[in-house]
Amino acid sequence: MGAIGTRFIAPATGPSLSVSRSLINQTEKIKGMYFGLLDIVAYQYSPGFEAPLDHNFNQKDWAYYIIVNDSSAEARDFVLMNGAEVDIAALNPNPFSLNQYFLDEFDNFRIDFLEVSMSAPGVFFDELFFGGLIYGGEHTQGTSNFYEVQQNAFKDLLQKYPDLDNFSLYNFDALGFSYYANMQGFDDVDVTFSVVFARRDWFPEPVFVYLESIDGNSYDSKTYIYDWSSKPLTDEQKKLIEGMASNPMASWFRRSHIIIPYDYMYSFGDNRPVKLALKEDAEGFKNPEFRISFDFLQLLTNETYENAISGGSWSQAQNGPNPAFTFRSDAGIPFGLKVNIVERN
Repeated sequence: MGAIGTRFIAPATGPSLSVSRSLINQTEKIKGMYFGLLDIVAYQYSPGFEAPLDHNFNQKDWAYYIIVNDSSAEARDFVLMNGAEVDIAALNPNPFSLNQYFLDEFDNFRIDFLEVSMSAPGVFFDELFFGGLIYGGEHTQGTSNFYEVQQNAFKDLLQKYPDLDNFSLYNFDALGFSYYANMQGFDDVDVTFSVVFARRDWFPEPVFVYLESIDGNSYDSKTYIYDWSSKPLTDEQKKLIEGMASNPMASWFRRSHIIIPYDYMYSFGDNRPVKLALKEDAEGFKNPEFRISFDFLQLLTNETYENAISGGSWSQAQNGPNPAFTFRSDAGIPFGLKVNIVERN
């Protein structure tokens, strides 16, 4: 069992500060979870609001606050170890500031969506690393062989985590197909998926949503439209998730979304959305602490766990590569995810 806790200070009161912590061990088999890229962004939906050009993008209808941005090398290639801590503040060397135009118009920042976007997740399991694309590494040049490139990047990753130096990179390429992590509940594999904590009055129960991109040549100019969901959605729900995913701060591919309502996020006894105070006398948290936790006991499906125990008896998918390496979701919630928000002391 493991957990990530994200702790940060509201932008009006000081610099961003975050901590991740692995709390409880699942078994001695899982040593840690790997994140290729990580983005954490909070969104407020304000129809009609449009800020002037700021941070290279216009803000239209959706104001955003970036907690972690994968554009920095520090937010790539890190491992949440069992029993260890990750200082997310170190992953964000250039703290984001809310648009001054927004600060002039609003007294607080209301969190309608809190998105945690993960790319190319992997697992250190029983002295083998089951992962796909490793993004970093200084020694990834000089060869066109993908596995050799990944071997070199993996060596660089182990230099950051000497406690993992007894691990080897599992060679999915030798089986004739590439590794892609799949999330139980989605029909297709995807290199990136987003866990989105949403207001309960908007999304009263967990739901998986898959979107398709329809235009744009780069991640910041894509428009996303609803394609599929595990439960029926209203037109308003589709509009909200499409608007968030098409926001200029959208990171990479924004197709697979796991929506989790606020009841799993905090407990105030009502359905009020979380607010961060931007002014001294404003309503909301002054120094909030976000603690995002997920349970390593619920990290992998039984099939994936047994395949890893047996040394990797994987099979080729009919509709995509490697369906066997699948992260588990229970009642629409992956990893036993929970998020709590408290005022920082």
